[in-house]
Amino acid sequence: MKKLLFFAVVSVLIVSVSVTTISAQSQYEIPAWVKGIAGFWAEDKISDSDFGEALSFLIDNGIIKVPLIEELKQENIELKQTISQLNQNSDIQIPTSISFDFEHSITGGKITNITPDYDVSSLYIDIETFTNGQLEIKLPRNIIDSKYGDKDDDYFVVVDGEEIYFKEYATDEFRTLTITFPNGAKEIMIVGTWIAR
Repeated sequence: MKKLLFFAVVSVLIVSVSVTTISAQSQYEIPAWVKGIAGFWAEDKISDSDFGEALSFLIDNGIIKVPLIEELKQENIELKQTISQLNQNSDIQIPTSISFDFEHSITGGKITNITPDYDVSSLYIDIETFTNGQLEIKLPRNIIDSKYGDKDDDYFVVVDGEEIYFKEYATDEFRTLTITFPNGAKEIMIVGTWIAR
């Protein structure tokens, strides 16, 4: 019954696409049908998974536009193009692998490589997955950090090109991130504001 309800709701959403586009940054008038779906979810009439899939569908198909995500996707594309051009035009071979041995635990997969990108203060973590999983990684502040002035700033975390939300626990010496990933994920990118050379 939940699946039938879910597909009925998605069908209504698709029909409504031509009428309404939501821009999270410039418009705060939320259509009733979106509130209705959120209400179904809040009342446990649809599962977290179904609600998440519906939201992902709406965002992926441009029905709901989240300007920050769109901007970050574009910046990621431009950054990859710039890195590719630099690699093609450079006679200098710069080592890109680092032997950081971060304390971590992972379920549903394994880490195969960690590579720093000094230009954008980030770590690329290559993973092989067996199922949906979770990575908990302890980042020493003397190796990588994210600061705005003297205060902690949020890291930017991307799994296979898609920004994701994560949990964090911070101490004076470490910042521990808990990152979930889907089965089939290949790369986790953690972007800070500073990385050791």
